[in-house]
Amino acid sequence: MNYSEYPIVIIDSEEVTKVMEKIVRGITYIADKSFIDDGYRFELIVVDEGQATEIQKLVDEKGQLFDPGAGFQVRRLLVENDRIGGIYFIDIWGRFRCYIVVSPKALKEKTIGT
Repeated sequence: MNYSEYPIVIIDSEEVTKVMEKIVRGITYIADKSFIDDGYRFELIVVDEGQATEIQKLVDEKGQLFDPGAGFQVRRLLVENDRIGGIYFIDIWGRFRCYIVVSPKALKEKTIGT
């Protein structure tokens, strides 16, 4: 499909991250009745589908699907010992796909400090 006839909208990556973070927080609350506190960080990763085959396969096979309708789906694959941290795959209208990695802020601090 050729998208050249569509208008281009430039969106700041920080704003996209905020929207995706809100979706992840909402899914976490709906599914687990829990909040994601300030001890976690959100990292937006937008990748070409052809380059994400290993990650996508893992998320598809083992992740939990949330399909609230309205043109978007979320799959999440949580870390076993942390019911919040993990990889969230978000698909909006089949046109915008991204991953959000949710991880404890302390994890990076410990990793860097060792």
